[in-house]
Amino acid sequence: MGKINGSEGWSNADAEDMATGVFKHREGNWGFRANVPGGAGQQVKRVGFATMLAAYAARARYIGGEHDLRKGSQISVDEWFASRLMVIRETRRATTAANYRYAFDRMSPYIGELSLADLDEESLRAMYRKMATRYTNDTLTTTHGRLRAALRAAVRERKIDRCVTDSVSPPPGLRGRVKRTWTFEQLLTFTRHVSTHRDRAMWLLWVTTGVRRGEICGLYWPKVLLDRSEVLINWQRTITAEGRIVEGIPKTDRAERIVPINDQVEGAVREWRSLQAEQRLGAGSEWLGDDYVFTTYQGRPHHPSAFDDRLAHLAKGAGLPVLTPHELRHTYASRCLEHGMDVKLVSAMLGHSKVETTMNLYQHVNPLVAHEAANALAAKMLG
Repeated sequence: MGKINGSEGWSNADAEDMATGVFKHREGNWGFRANVPGGAGQQVKRVGFATMLAAYAARARYIGGEHDLRKGSQISVDEWFASRLMVIRETRRATTAANYRYAFDRMSPYIGELSLADLDEESLRAMYRKMATRYTNDTLTTTHGRLRAALRAAVRERKIDRCVTDSVSPPPGLRGRVKRTWTFEQLLTFTRHVSTHRDRAMWLLWVTTGVRRGEICGLYWPKVLLDRSEVLINWQRTITAEGRIVEGIPKTDRAERIVPINDQVEGAVREWRSLQAEQRLGAGSEWLGDDYVFTTYQGRPHHPSAFDDRLAHLAKGAGLPVLTPHELRHTYASRCLEHGMDVKLVSAMLGHSKVETTMNLYQHVNPLVAHEAANALAAKMLG
């Protein structure tokens, strides 16, 4: 690596903006360079920032000056977003940080150049009117929540004296895709279709417990308690918006839970454990995995993003509507409630942080079941 003014790590592959000291590194991330205060011409280099704004804000914080974030409400919304993103990356999960970054990126073209002081209710309404023609209700609601969190942090740090999101709500956006589920009959068709599949145990565990995709991918054998017919869910393997694989504990305490499995699923998992052991022995030094439960032929854990295509392929082969992995979880929750399981128990099984989440997102009762329940109640009332 070359040296510039006593700073190591530079090369011509770095595309520098000499006016601002911010550059895009050859590895795709952003960085900045700045003179070391009192360093007699020495320079410092920092890399690893996801966006140009983040690098710019970090440089401003390092050297101080007219663009320092400590200048309060005169900083731009983009600069504040960059500052908050740095904090979020240090204190929150990688997937959460990625979600914030995408929300900030969505808002940046509309309000990014405004100062925090100039950001008012009309600016937000104008932004939301334009965004409502491009994004769904869920996306607008999530974006609004991210902005509210960022502005409340600005209030706490006395950059501004109020949070304008408190008096503005986003308008309805585009209608998102309606979540689909399989009926009991369709679930039976699917489980029969995968009965001879190599990953039969994985699919049976998935459809009968409603675990998350990341929880399936990150499951280790020590967490599978076959003698007790239970699976301990306290780890997950997920993918960030940038495509990076991360592993860690679930984001809420209630997401860590013990999930019971029935005898049929337990038997399938035992069979898979024996088959996997044979494959591991046969692969020898070419076995690349650790102690994951569900793996490829080489022992690697499954990539989370591969399941959309795999599930779609199996569903088409069984003549079923195509679901996403999350809709498979949605199916489990809906059928549990349809079968009469208490909503609090369903919430605990799914690992939701609040019972309200289960009630609001997953309780889509089959219309025929709703009619039958209403008719039975009316008959009892009317005699």
